[in-house]
Amino acid sequence: MIVKMRFLNISGPRDDIDRVCEKYLSKYEMQIENAVTELKTTENIMPFVEVNPYRDPLAKAEQFAQLLPEDREIRADLSGSKDDMLALIRDLNHDYLELVEDRERLKLKKEELLGKENVLKPFSALKVDVHKAYRAGLLHDCAKGFSMEEQRALCKRYNISLEGTLTKSPQLMHQEIAPFLASDEYKEQDSEVLSAIACHTTGKIGMTPLEQIVFISDYMEPNRKMIPGLSKVRKLAFEDLAKCTKTILKNTIEYLTECGQEIDERTVETYKYYRDKKEN
Repeated sequence: MIVKMRFLNISGPRDDIDRVCEKYLSKYEMQIENAVTELKTTENIMPFVEVNPYRDPLAKAEQFAQLLPEDREIRADLSGSKDDMLALIRDLNHDYLELVEDRERLKLKKEELLGKENVLKPFSALKVDVHKAYRAGLLHDCAKGFSMEEQRALCKRYNISLEGTLTKSPQLMHQEIAPFLASDEYKEQDSEVLSAIACHTTGKIGMTPLEQIVFISDYMEPNRKMIPGLSKVRKLAFEDLAKCTKTILKNTIEYLTECGQEIDERTVETYKYYRDKKEN
């Protein structure tokens, strides 16, 4: 007698297949085949190796549930389908990861701002508008977070020429862009603040005390790696602005020369100005 065979799907952990067959299937006349072997010509067939395919989404859901206030009444909504629930968990996880990234960025930004504030605080005894120094300190590196490609685009936007030093030393682009961004994006309109931002890396001849403070603060900020002469600069900063400025310029020129890097002409001219001014 010919009996029509019935096709039975069995899925589960491979290590448990023998137990299942012995306990539940041994009393039947049947031929067991490995589905992966039989369907090897079919694309995208993978063995099922997970006990619970919803383990990870469930763990995420429990994680998010723990974030809710303990005194909040939670009412289960069973109207959604399985796919709806999985999509909701994926969306929640995406939003959660973005919030975590934002929190980390804010934490780093807060630490950076506190560092700048700590650098500027000791200058408060000088006859300088500390509020202007603080704003210039916050905004002087506002273009530094952009990639080199983005900075070049901003130079084009603000008609900043990339000829000369900026071609060989693109790391100086952020100084040229910063006063424009400070004005356009952060609404800083004070000419003294913008001027201090505009020379905070290269310096310039005849800097005002405010410009010197921002220039010096940028060089000796707390997060800067320890370089030769930095300890001396940090001591001079609160004793003699002009002498400190000259020392920074001298150190910068020596360092760039030793590394074989391009030296901006403004840095050289500024150093000569403060060197000769001290001698006179």
